[in-house]
Amino acid sequence: SICDSLKIFITSTPPVVIKNITDSLAKTPCLVNTKMIQKELVTLLQSKDASILLNALYTITSANLAHPIPDVIAALAHAISGGHRDVHKAACKALGNMRQQVATQEVI
Repeated sequence: SICDSLKIFITSTPPVVIKNITDSLAKTPCLVNTKMIQKELVTLLQSKDASILLNALYTITSANLAHPIPDVIAALAHAISGGHRDVHKAACKALGNMRQQVATQEVI
């Protein structure tokens, strides 16, 4: 499935390939805004591996989620509170790109 492919790409692919995949996702907002894809991204954001987290956050930031599900927002808020500086910055950038959609009490 596409979720399995996304998981494989984010967990084991060089950054240049992830950029190409993410660019493709950004061109298909109807796909990236589905619950199925967003739930897979949430699962990836639960990783303890900083490179997987950064790849997932890059994907979220670049894909421009127009309608993030609450689980995505919660996972991003959790990533901000984590200890890894680059993950913190990337999660802030992802939330910033979502603008008003993420102005929830949890984030505020």
